[in-house]
Formats: sequence, structure tokens, C-alpha cells
Amino acid sequence: MVKTLFLIPGFRHQATELQYTWIQERAEELGYVVHPITITWEDRVMSQYVEEFMEQFERHATSHNVVFGFSFGAVIAFISAARTKPEQLYLCALTPAFKEDQPIPHPGWAKVVGPERLADLATFEAEVIAPAITAPTTIVCGEAEAEEYPTLLERCRHAALHIPNASLHMAPEAPHILNHPGYKQAILDLLT
Repeated sequence: MVKTLFLIPGFRHQATELQYTWIQERAEELGYVVHPITITWEDRVMSQYVEEFMEQFERHATSHNVVFGFSFGAVIAFISAARTKPEQLYLCALTPAFKEDQPIPHPGWAKVVGPERLADLATFEAEVIAPAITAPTTIVCGEAEAEEYPTLLERCRHAALHIPNASLHMAPEAPHILNHPGYKQAILDLLT
């Protein structure tokens, strides 16, 4: 049986960057074929990111699919999960950017994301999406990022409560950096 892991990076990142390659290496050790997802971030919105991911997913899906997303990549994975129906879903630092999360409480972040993306994100309701996810779901949030961004922790907790088969794990001392030692250890312990 071919096992496939789809790796969706965070906003303006590429899955081939150093902070993601350790996940690919570990997944390959576990017998996965890894597909780093390419997202065209500039001048586009979340609904387009989801469709770009879906095209790549449909092209490379096998009988056993795992989807891993970080930050905005976790949002893409979350929104598309009812369609992809993976065997396992990993959501790291699920960004609080849904209809229920607006207005975004961090003005700096809202400025970076921009009004068009925020308007598109407001069309997605986490309360509707979460119950439709059937995959076992592992949600990871860094302790330091939770302190810095309390709404991110709230979004992760909400997802863990409303996705039928989900669990929330805290990455010790980890900020919003996927290759921080706390994040790495938490994910390595959970990745199967």
C-alpha cells in the first residue's frame, strides 16, 4: 500500500524550505511518499489556495492519504478535509481567520493578510466545517505562540472540540516557528 503525505506550508512559505524538510525526512522514514504542496500566495485568496491544493491532491492521492498543514496551510487542510477525506489530518497552528474570528484582533497581521484575503476568509465558517471532518485529527499549538496569540489557541481548542475525532497537543515553549525544537519534538512524537 502506498502511503502519501501532503505537506502544506504556511503563508508565503514553500514546503521545500528548511523548516519543512525535517517533516518530509521523517515521513519518508515512516514509509510515506511526500508531496510538498506549492501554493501561489501573491494576489490570491484562501478559496483559490484551497482549489490549488485540491488540484495537487487529486493528482497524487493514493489509497492512504495524510494531510499536514502549518498556519495558513492548516487552514487550507482544515477547509478541504471534508473533500479530501484523509486517513489522518495534522493541523499545526490553525490560524484564527474564519468568519467567527473576524475582525482579526491583530492589526499587524490583518495588514499583512490584506482586505481581499480577509473578505474571502470571512466566507468560511469553522463551526460548519469542523463537524464535517471525518479524519482522525491531530492539532498542535506552540505554548509560546499561544501566549502571544491567544486567539490562535482558542481556534485550535475550538477545532479540537468540534471535529469529531480530534485531539489538541501543546508544543513545549514553541513560538510560531515549525522547526522550533518544541514543535519538532511534539510532531515527531505524534507523526505515525
